[in-house]
Amino acid sequence: MSVSIYVEVSGRTYDVKEKLKSLGLRWNGDRKVWKGTVSEEALRELGELADKFPIEIKTRKRHELTYEDEVDHDLLEKVYAAVGEKIEAVILYANPSSRYVNGRKVKVVARVKGNKGEILLSEDTYKKTAKELLEKAERVYKSVKDYRLENYLEFLREKEEAERYRYTNSTWVRCWECGRLIPPGQATKDVNGEWYCGC
Repeated sequence: MSVSIYVEVSGRTYDVKEKLKSLGLRWNGDRKVWKGTVSEEALRELGELADKFPIEIKTRKRHELTYEDEVDHDLLEKVYAAVGEKIEAVILYANPSSRYVNGRKVKVVARVKGNKGEILLSEDTYKKTAKELLEKAERVYKSVKDYRLENYLEFLREKEEAERYRYTNSTWVRCWECGRLIPPGQATKDVNGEWYCGC
């Protein structure tokens, strides 16, 4: 199991905006935050910035599952064509969503970030490419073993805490991340106690 770290940085960020850009974060003007997914090393750098500047860092971990299926190399090549050979992150959605693609309904379960761009993966495509994509993503960390252990222990702590608060919405609510209204039964509360649609 590997974990990607979703980060939001708020506060007086003007003096550190170039550093935030270099770590891969993007500015969201509507919510007045810098946000994105970062590595464990980048998160430590953000912590050092927070010690020196009046900024606030909010994190949420998205847990990613691996599949042991045989890799479909034809599908894998199509993913590489879209995102590039250097896979930086494979993010499994907390709540997979169904979409229509070319008139066919598919379940979108993951997002892949690479050196050329990003792509959304259907459940079937993810299952047939995840093994190699996740292995490539892990190579960006200096110590995969330490990274996995540290985040797995954190996951166990967060899971216990999250189970106390997580439940499905009974009325219309607004997703804290994308801002869209979510009908009853389609949102959950994340570990920070905020409604989340799975975007």
